[in-house]
Amino acid sequence: MDKDLDELSRIIRLGERYFDCTLSDAEEELLRDMLGRTHLSHPAIDELRALTGFRTNVGLLSSERRLKGRVRLVSGVAAACFVIFSLGLYTTATRRASAISASADVSTCVAYAGGKRITDQEAIIRLLGEDMREFTRDVRASEESFSEELSDVARIIDNIENEYPEI
Repeated sequence: MDKDLDELSRIIRLGERYFDCTLSDAEEELLRDMLGRTHLSHPAIDELRALTGFRTNVGLLSSERRLKGRVRLVSGVAAACFVIFSLGLYTTATRRASAISASADVSTCVAYAGGKRITDQEAIIRLLGEDMREFTRDVRASEESFSEELSDVARIIDNIENEYPEI
């Protein structure tokens, strides 16, 4: 009983100093902790709980710690992601710069075909010629196909016009 009375008087004293704005951070944390853990019921305790943000008898201190922990976790993850992104960006830029400086020799003709790097100029021209011939064949084939399709459509239109004379 005497212990409860001491706890109540200490909470009330800290509460008065809280309202006078004379508590240190450590004392304010102690007050919030005491408010969250005490089993005592008193109008002064209820008022302090209400004014310091307690919704239940569960202490605000534990939720503040969880929130601070989450903020620290999210901040840490964000910082780690930033570092990883920065390293990736740096690595990419470094590789591109070294590739550019390595291929700074403008006299070398480079092509990629079939996943291979080709630097022989004659082989590149031969590949380009083959590609152009293949392209020309495909264009001709599509022109013939298109022409056949148009002929079919024209025949269908003629048949329809012959079946249904003008009114």
